[in-house]
Amino acid sequence: MKRELLVIKNAAIEGINSSDRLYEVDLLLREAECFCLVSAVHQKEVLVEYLQGFGKLLSGCIRIRGQELSSNDRKEMEKNKVFVISRSTPYMNTLNIGENIFLLRRNSLKKVIINERAIRSQTEFFFQKYRIALDAAAAPGTLSNADKIIIGIIRGVSQGARLIVLYDISGAFSQKEMVRLTSLISKLKEEGIGILISDNNPEAFYSVADRLIIFKHKKIAKKIYERELFPLASEIVLRGTEVVNGSQRPKAEGATSVSIDGLKIGDKTVSVQAARGEIVLVSRENAPIDSLWEQCWRMETDGPEFTVDGRRISSKSMASLVRNRVAMMSCEIPRGGVMENLTKEDNILMPSYRKISSRLGFYRKASAYILKDNFLFEDGEDLEEIDLERTGWKLVLYRWKLFNPRLLIVHNCITAADLWERDWIKKRLIEMAERGTAIILLENEAAYCSSFADRIWRVNEE
Repeated sequence: MKRELLVIKNAAIEGINSSDRLYEVDLLLREAECFCLVSAVHQKEVLVEYLQGFGKLLSGCIRIRGQELSSNDRKEMEKNKVFVISRSTPYMNTLNIGENIFLLRRNSLKKVIINERAIRSQTEFFFQKYRIALDAAAAPGTLSNADKIIIGIIRGVSQGARLIVLYDISGAFSQKEMVRLTSLISKLKEEGIGILISDNNPEAFYSVADRLIIFKHKKIAKKIYERELFPLASEIVLRGTEVVNGSQRPKAEGATSVSIDGLKIGDKTVSVQAARGEIVLVSRENAPIDSLWEQCWRMETDGPEFTVDGRRISSKSMASLVRNRVAMMSCEIPRGGVMENLTKEDNILMPSYRKISSRLGFYRKASAYILKDNFLFEDGEDLEEIDLERTGWKLVLYRWKLFNPRLLIVHNCITAADLWERDWIKKRLIEMAERGTAIILLENEAAYCSSFADRIWRVNEE
């Protein structure tokens, strides 16, 4: 008989932000089971935040392995063999991979008596057991984001984890790399470890999930047990909201407006091109999305070259790109590039300062004209309602929509967004495309993006 790992009875839970709450939560997760949480607008994250040691239990009962929790700090959770793995899992670049697994454990006394040979031996044991093709002595700088998450899971397993919570990690894995992760999850389930997944891309885990838990209106709205019914989750979450279709504006076929030349994929050098008003999704099947993004924004001397409307941009600086109407945004830049020392209005208007001041006169008068003209906020959202910590990325989208760039490169913003946020971002991108912006999507969430992209670019097209 399977033992209970996590039991939640009629619980009301408060997240890091006191306004984020869940009510009447009932959940039972047992050994060798994998549940996937699905929601919109920061609901499923409340439960994960509690398991991370944040937030608080307002009412009800939560038991871990049969014991009612007296507190939910991280030390208590790890003592009860609950580990939360996310893309912010800590690593020390001064240690090799094996040392990161064993020397960052909470039982610090073992650090004194354990030796390098034992660390390497134990690391190789876990790598062989779970078929992980990494060198235990390699430096962490050689690890991809996906590798770091795998290492974080192994670190938890090495400490006897009984429940592992995976929090928004799919964006770090390409389509092929997801096989590594799902295979590891299957192996952990066979060993009786419970898996709780909170991810904005639940489709990536349908093959290993035993149940979907759908949150809506701050409560559990539905539990889906049959795997063939899992695809209904998105429809349930988005029911009652207006779904946006692709841009209806006809594209100028074959008329290349922008080009990124000199991108390196393995031994190949490739170019990605787009016409004005075209949304191009770069296929992640053979292209490492994170690597392409790194090449675009790091501005290295031997990096890619940008051509906009037939004019090659020679300078290797972000300022030069912006002057030539090339914009970029990514989920991995904190809040997408929002600057805390500026007002929300200035965060939006900043790159357009010269344009609006020269055309409309005094800067403050021009900014008031643009913001009050309802040019940006068609949905009626008040600018002051935007929370910088959680939805500051909206300011960046408004910024580029106002700036009207010739080229916008978007990296994993849709992948990192929840179901409601995805539809919101999709609508903004389509509006920008209809105004003539060429958009290149470097997104791991290919299934959703392909539904509104005008074209999918593949490496073998070169």
